[in-house]
Amino acid sequence: MKKMGFAFVLAAVALSCGLVACSGDDFGSCEANNDCGTGGSDAGTGGTGGTSGTGGTGNTGGTGGGSGGTAGSGGDGGTCDTTKSPSEESCLVSDESAVFVSPAGADTDAGTKAKPLATFAEAVKKAKTAGHARVIACNGDYDEKLALAAAADGIKIYGGFKCSDWSYETGVRATLKPKTRGIVLTVDTLAGGATFEDVGFVAMPGSDPGESSIAVFVKESGAITMKRVKLEAGKGAKGAAGTKTDYTYPSQAALNGKDASGDTGAAFNQVTCPDGTKTTGASGGNGGAGVTGGGLGQPDLGAGKAGAIGSCSGGGTGGDGNPAATVAPSDGAKSFGSLGAAGWEGTPGTSGKPGGPGQGGGGGAGSSTSGGGGGGGAGACGGAPGKGGSAGGSSIALLALNSTVSFDTSEVLAADAGDGGVGAAGQTGQQQSGFPGKGANLGCQGGAGGKGADGGAGGGGAGGVSAGVVWKGKAATLTATAPKVGKKGTKGAGGKPGVNDGIDGDAKPTLEVQ
Repeated sequence: MKKMGFAFVLAAVALSCGLVACSGDDFGSCEANNDCGTGGSDAGTGGTGGTSGTGGTGNTGGTGGGSGGTAGSGGDGGTCDTTKSPSEESCLVSDESAVFVSPAGADTDAGTKAKPLATFAEAVKKAKTAGHARVIACNGDYDEKLALAAAADGIKIYGGFKCSDWSYETGVRATLKPKTRGIVLTVDTLAGGATFEDVGFVAMPGSDPGESSIAVFVKESGAITMKRVKLEAGKGAKGAAGTKTDYTYPSQAALNGKDASGDTGAAFNQVTCPDGTKTTGASGGNGGAGVTGGGLGQPDLGAGKAGAIGSCSGGGTGGDGNPAATVAPSDGAKSFGSLGAAGWEGTPGTSGKPGGPGQGGGGGAGSSTSGGGGGGGAGACGGAPGKGGSAGGSSIALLALNSTVSFDTSEVLAADAGDGGVGAAGQTGQQQSGFPGKGANLGCQGGAGGKGADGGAGGGGAGGVSAGVVWKGKAATLTATAPKVGKKGTKGAGGKPGVNDGIDGDAKPTLEVQ
């Protein structure tokens, strides 16, 4: 019994290192002929031990255990791909890899996950200083407009993360939604470009007459990439109507020609009109020994002739001045607008021109017998011009000027555009012209002044544009993105309707302008 118990214990030990169990009587020789199996390499987990040998017949020991298995390979430890988005590589959602911003943050904090900043502007500065140029924003609305200049080149802004634990949330965005009007995001001269993912830019509608609503303006920049973003413009405002400020005309007395005195012909009468132009009733001719004819009324419009020496019935009376030439209505808008470094500008109607003054009357001739001629009356003044109507405000999700912009799976939305403003009619010209001055004795009277012209009518403004993308220089690339638009603005009528109206606006997903 003692031998069997001892052998049992040793057999168990032998099995623990891969040996075959030996019987009690032959333990010594069996032990001498058996070895433990070889373990695996240090790099990995050891292999499985060999199968125990079968006990031998009679006094012969069984075959020894098999060799240990080959060791497994060690793991590679894993890497973090910094070329990917944080939505794909959670390792990038770290304080070492990004600056964090939250609607509940504070710009006096560090910009970490635990202490996020409040504004994108401050986060961009810190991200560029840190060298990784990566901003991660948690979802919600931000009352902020963002302007990125050359110093922000290469910035990468990512939304779509929960504020509670900074985990990625599909289909949700961090949205810049300012409570004041104006462009939400301006990107200027980012040669190396920028990346935006899961971010929204929502502009308020226009409010002032002719004010546009524009979500994003990108100019002179390359490789602006937008993925799963939302650009939304509000409605454009109706254009302002053209105005007219009527002139206060000179009095009748101020226009009347002067009378002669004895043999001295009447002096000329020059009147300055409210717009600065001048009209002159001509002087009368002298009588007696120094007899002369009268002068020519101004401006010279083909009448207002000077009285000739002779009888008053034979051409000695000064001629009446002609009325001023009619002023043509000014043009209505002929294009939607233009895109330049300052942004979008709709086309207004052209303002009218002031009406001109009538021609002054000619001076009467003096009499060779006795008496000077009377002076001509000054021409009446022209009317004030009507101003053109302003363009209707546009609704544009993206303005792109000489830039490379690409969208992927995004929303690009424009609303209704505003109608163009109507042009104003001009003021009716002064109708009452200067009366002729009287001659003395046998001297002849002067001529009457001509009527002033109506002020020119202002043109109608262009209707506003509703467009997802308005571009100049290079079209945007739209992948899985179909811009939606609202109604175009209608043309503004001219100050002379049907003659100098503006043009209707346009409504297109994308619109190229020159």
